[in-house]
Amino acid sequence: MKPYILAGLFCLLLTSLLHAQEEPEIVVTSGHISNVYTINFSPNNRFVVTGGMDKTVRIWDRSLCQEFRVLYGHTGDVWKVEYTSDNRYILSIDGKGTLITWEHATGKILNRIQLDMYIRSFTYLSNTTRVLVKKGSEITELDILTGAEITTHGSIPDIDIRLAKDEDHLVTRDLDIINRLSVYNYKTKKIDGALVAGHKEGLRQVAVSPNGKFVAGFAIANKIITIWNIETQKIISEFEYKQNELVEMVFTPNNRNLLAMNRSGSIADYSVQRGKLKRMMNESVQDLESMQSGVYKVAISFDLAISPDNTMIGVAGMVTESEGFGLQPTIFMGGILFDFLQNKELGRLKGYFKMSTHLSVASNSKYLINSVYNKFPGIRVWNMKEGDLEQYIRTSGVASASADGSVFGAWVVGDKEKPILTVFDAKTIQSIFENTEVDALSEISFNEDGSRMLTQEVSVDLKNYKNTKHFFRVWDVTKVQQIGGAIYFETTGMPLFKSVKLSPKGDYIIAQTNASEIVAWKVATGKRVQAISSQIGYEFLLDFVPNTTRILISKTIPEYDLKSKKLQSEMTWFEWDYTTGERSGVFNTGKEGVLFSADFSSDGTSLVTGQGGYFKEVEFNVVVWDWKTKQPTCRMPGHHGGIKFVWFDEKGQRVYSTAEDGFIKVWDLKTCKTVSSLIAMGELDYIILSPDNYYKSSKGNNNGISFRLKNNLYSFDQFDVRFNRPDKVLTSLGVSKYSVKLYTKAWEKRLSKLGFTPENIEGELALPNIELSNKVSLPVTTAEKQLKLNIKAWDETYKLDRISIYVNDVPAPELKGISLKKEDTNKIEQEIGVNLSTGKNLIKVSVFNEEGLESLRETFQVTYNPAHDKKPDLYIFTIGVSEFEHEDRNLKFATKDAKDLIAKFESSDYFGTVHTKTLFNEDATKKNVLQVSHFLDKAKIDDQVLIYISSHGLLDDNLDYYLAMHDIDFNNPEDKGLPYDVVNTMLDGMACRNRLIMIDACHSGEVDKDEEVTRSAISMTNANVKMNQKSGATLVRPKAGLKNSFTYMKTLFGDVSKGTGATVISAAGGYEFALESEDWNNGVFTYAILEGLTSGEADRNHDGLVHVSELKDYVSLQVIKLTDGKQHPTTRTVNVLNDFVLFRVEHTLPNGKVIHGK
Repeated sequence: MKPYILAGLFCLLLTSLLHAQEEPEIVVTSGHISNVYTINFSPNNRFVVTGGMDKTVRIWDRSLCQEFRVLYGHTGDVWKVEYTSDNRYILSIDGKGTLITWEHATGKILNRIQLDMYIRSFTYLSNTTRVLVKKGSEITELDILTGAEITTHGSIPDIDIRLAKDEDHLVTRDLDIINRLSVYNYKTKKIDGALVAGHKEGLRQVAVSPNGKFVAGFAIANKIITIWNIETQKIISEFEYKQNELVEMVFTPNNRNLLAMNRSGSIADYSVQRGKLKRMMNESVQDLESMQSGVYKVAISFDLAISPDNTMIGVAGMVTESEGFGLQPTIFMGGILFDFLQNKELGRLKGYFKMSTHLSVASNSKYLINSVYNKFPGIRVWNMKEGDLEQYIRTSGVASASADGSVFGAWVVGDKEKPILTVFDAKTIQSIFENTEVDALSEISFNEDGSRMLTQEVSVDLKNYKNTKHFFRVWDVTKVQQIGGAIYFETTGMPLFKSVKLSPKGDYIIAQTNASEIVAWKVATGKRVQAISSQIGYEFLLDFVPNTTRILISKTIPEYDLKSKKLQSEMTWFEWDYTTGERSGVFNTGKEGVLFSADFSSDGTSLVTGQGGYFKEVEFNVVVWDWKTKQPTCRMPGHHGGIKFVWFDEKGQRVYSTAEDGFIKVWDLKTCKTVSSLIAMGELDYIILSPDNYYKSSKGNNNGISFRLKNNLYSFDQFDVRFNRPDKVLTSLGVSKYSVKLYTKAWEKRLSKLGFTPENIEGELALPNIELSNKVSLPVTTAEKQLKLNIKAWDETYKLDRISIYVNDVPAPELKGISLKKEDTNKIEQEIGVNLSTGKNLIKVSVFNEEGLESLRETFQVTYNPAHDKKPDLYIFTIGVSEFEHEDRNLKFATKDAKDLIAKFESSDYFGTVHTKTLFNEDATKKNVLQVSHFLDKAKIDDQVLIYISSHGLLDDNLDYYLAMHDIDFNNPEDKGLPYDVVNTMLDGMACRNRLIMIDACHSGEVDKDEEVTRSAISMTNANVKMNQKSGATLVRPKAGLKNSFTYMKTLFGDVSKGTGATVISAAGGYEFALESEDWNNGVFTYAILEGLTSGEADRNHDGLVHVSELKDYVSLQVIKLTDGKQHPTTRTVNVLNDFVLFRVEHTLPNGKVIHGK
């Protein structure tokens, strides 16, 4: 059966969900946006739960390391999270003493209990729905579902309640004797014993083992850890902790080890019985020498947990890492999972986008400008007319725009020696102002029409920091020159971030300062003219009131209500005349929170505000007000964090907003509802979501996408065909009907490629079922080469046909799966062994019935760590045909291309042995290719296979693709030509999973067989380079040109078909030439490959290793550049899960350090 038919059958699984009771929900992993204070594992080992400073609780699928659900409801930083014994409920408590009970399956809040302010801990009583908490000095037992107080258990002097295994005793610190712990029976309210350290210092950190037999105590003063046997109350080991600042101690579930973590995340693993340090784990590299070299890992850690099966450690905190001097450091906030046995990192519970620092929309409504600070800080330019992320501009994160949307400015970080202060025309995204005189920029602001720009700067005196100066400058944007002199201010009066504005006419500067003032300076004189007191964190400069000299300022006065024990507040605003200092127009919104942002409509009749704050009410609403009546006309919930920027569309029909949650939302003011949500991820990666669960994303951008269904998280490919619908997303966004029609056709072509029509997915089908009965007990990491899966599969109606297993999107053992036809049954239970690849293995298991319907896939991840590392071998099969029986079709460099490629890989020290087989010229026949290709079967599972072909590429009249062999009939290529499908299927069934095919030939990209085509004679117009084409004498081209629905389909959709798992990189598009020239001394495609590996430029992230994706991206850009856009390499298929290393290179950093990939 052909691969595309298998892929098509997969699509049918979606149909049963269209009318099902429970719809799959798209989940985009966002991750925490600030420090993570707590981490824990579910008792069934399936989930990890985290909480932190962003006041959210996040549930993660442990195997996929992706978010399962985000829980919103806390008003304070979350300090502890824990599952109940039955996995049904999650308990969390914040810094304001609020204990929340969540239902895991739905994410609903079942109960909210208010404890004393700043109580941050609770003790769960296993196998119950009860907890012990401190209320005043009393230990109180509460029901987590009703909040009812069951009973009290007396008083202890400790804040924390530590429960022994018998659940009768607590271990508590003693105020009278500081080196002693008391064993308190909370049911009898009596002290049954004492644990006394072998020193006189006070005990601070305390931990109790899971079996309740051991207690550990740590004294800060002398850094001694003492471990007692709680039954005998005797010391069994006592030793010095030699790290800095112990943060957390945890006993392992098997009670044999004590883990002690310091603030930097380094974990000391001690033997409980002997007190001996066995090893150090997760060590940070932050010594002075490492920091100066530019290679470092600096961590701040807050919590430590270990999985119930004793295999995995979770660390909550923040990590800053740098691979080398001059490289962009990465800042990660979240949870890190480690293999406890191997001491290796398994995965990170992280997000794929972070916080926005600016939002504006061009006056023509075409471009949305969003400044994002994440791993790739900079400006993203969204084309709202096309629904696409069009451009990335690397900046420092500082950005602003004029109120009329005509210009925007940023501090652009490019290839120059220093950043460039740049102003762009927002309609064209063309630079209209550039200046390199600015040394350190902290803020930008524009007047209303963008003719003037304000910069807030600092001049640092490295010899004497007291001489550091802070100042403003005002610029004439049109004349590209400074207006007047700099306006200096004291450090004590420095403006806060995003709290500086230039007045509409550009004649006044208004800023909120760190001296708790709002100050106005007159530009013409540079003098401070007005000031009022201000409360930092509760007052914000919103917008200028139209046609006045007043600025609108928000004001929130927080008050703690002793009766309700809650912080309350009301949002107000007032107008301040920055020329006279007069206050007016005080208005109380009647709602709690803080107004962070506002924007007036262009006609001045409406005001949009963005709110946040964590008080009694937790509402993050975008609200539109009638300015005259001060009445809300739209109140729009949907964000999950403080709304930092809002913007009125020029026509007043839409509003845009962005918040701490990282989302950009587009709101329709006729319906007062969101029409789309935009998410920037990598440099140009993105997702656009519609309100009805559809999405549009950049091709290959699937790492952050998954689907939640019936308490399971599924990888994106399971439902991608149904929900990846750019046409529906763009309809919601309001894109032109013509463009939407083109996208609809592209989606239909995708279905056609998979073997189906839209009508095929409009019914309800009963799918077969599959279950891994040992899924929960499968190891997260293993040193065993083979993994045993206990598979249970059944179908209510049809007999089962085969089991399909994919490892990192490569079929295991082969494409046709494991046949069940001989069993002749509709129900099986079977153990199947799966061989693992070194490193991470994402395994997907499904079953097909005899009707070709596929079950949902069981998906999980296992990391295989072999006992000994071994270099992979490389198996290269190269075919180079320069000489043909038809001599007039001879090529000059095809054979040389193949030989040069072999020589390059043989020079690499990355491989153990490079095995080669070649077929050149007269030896290159279809028959020989099929025979010789079996040499690839020798490659082992972790080796690498590369098939390289350089020849003519031909399309027949049916647009089927053939590679020209020596004896081909150019007028009848199907006779002796090598079909593309044969090349791909050479790889099916082999053990090796690292598979790459490179084709340097014309038309090697995929073509649309349904497109009406024309044939034309070839003519070359490039006078700079003499080129030959690797094709026939005519060019086949679609009548509609390259911008057609098929091209859209190839651009938009990652290849989710289940083929052989190989990545196939093609030299040219389906209707393009592949070129060769003496100027390159190779075909341009092969020249770019060789140049990228030789120079090291193909290593785009400069880690010393060239991955398949990096080579693909580099070659694509270089070929387009070298051919002046005449040739565009493409990927027929790409395996995003198996982005293996192809080559090792060296880079010398500015400090002389050499990076050599490992």
